[in-house]
Amino acid sequence: MVKESTMGSGDSKQLQEDAKVVVVGGGSAGITIAIDLLHTGKVKLIDPKDSLFYNIGSLRSCVEPSYANHIFIPYKETFGDSFIRGKVVKINKDSNTVTIDDGQEISYTHLILATGGAGAFPAKSMPEYPKMSKEEGLQLYRDINKEILEADTVVCVGGGAVGVELSGEIKTDFPDKKVILIHSNNTLCSKRLNSSAQSKLQALIKRKGIEMILEERVSNLDDLHINKCVKDQVLKTENGKEMKVDLVFKCNGSKLSTDLFKEALGDAISDKGQIKVDEFFKVEGMENIYAAGDITNIEEEKMLITAEAHGYLLVKNLFAETQGWKKTPYKPGKFMMIVPVGRDAGVGQLAGIVVGDLISKTLKSQDLFVSKHWDHMKQKRPAITKK
Repeated sequence: MVKESTMGSGDSKQLQEDAKVVVVGGGSAGITIAIDLLHTGKVKLIDPKDSLFYNIGSLRSCVEPSYANHIFIPYKETFGDSFIRGKVVKINKDSNTVTIDDGQEISYTHLILATGGAGAFPAKSMPEYPKMSKEEGLQLYRDINKEILEADTVVCVGGGAVGVELSGEIKTDFPDKKVILIHSNNTLCSKRLNSSAQSKLQALIKRKGIEMILEERVSNLDDLHINKCVKDQVLKTENGKEMKVDLVFKCNGSKLSTDLFKEALGDAISDKGQIKVDEFFKVEGMENIYAAGDITNIEEEKMLITAEAHGYLLVKNLFAETQGWKKTPYKPGKFMMIVPVGRDAGVGQLAGIVVGDLISKTLKSQDLFVSKHWDHMKQKRPAITKK
């Protein structure tokens, strides 16, 4: 008979004696799982980078390159020998092992995939830099800052959270620059933001002095220099508009990092690259393989808060399974989102309640949850350099 969980005691937070949990991917979901299992001595975290790339702070680092020192948090200091730097190139289901790119095979009793996605720099870690080190990352943000400083007119293509936030960061710190946000429809950031939040967000963008062009697509994006200041390059839209711009950021088009798992998981990976999971994050058709974070097919907004929620519950259920307790199914929570538009402003929707600059700044815009992540990784955050 399955018992009800009474989590709380130290003894209840243990795994089977022969357990070997391998977590592939050191993003928000992956580190949450690995940190919560670290005390058991039965977890390995695998990631090709040497540091957690905390991409929520990436856009602030474009205008304040010293801030980049706060968004790369070294894995080794937190996980010690439980961290393996490498890229998983194959899942061997028959032998319950994964192979990493140096040929090493690592065995598991439970495999958890949390690889997230890659996309356009500066918001995401680029596919071209799969093994990006902290020092390489810091240099990339110093370089992108130089491009911004040289530009008079900056365009952000894509009105998701990245485009809105990057345009806000640039206009806030460099108010004399012309900043243009181009988006293919009239809904910014998320369709889950209600009409009141949408109106408030668009009004804030206009108040900031950002030129907003909605329901337009750039027709010659492939011909433009991306992330590189080239004076007076001509941007064209599908509706025939032309404008001279200096610097273009591509703020859309992220891709889930699941291609390497297709051979092992087969039909459990959708055409969109999402991994199909049940309410306990177990991959469809698999006995001991799980997935968490952005790569799952769970219908919800993919955000930091949801990735962490996946991680916490997955670990809780691993402990419950060990004790023979009833496991808790995952249910997406109420939609919440805060969109910073620079360090001093923003709009949020918190379970249906729309909030403005003061609450957005207090909760997110000012610190971007960076301090929380250093605390989560049990490390001391570097001293903050005053801008």
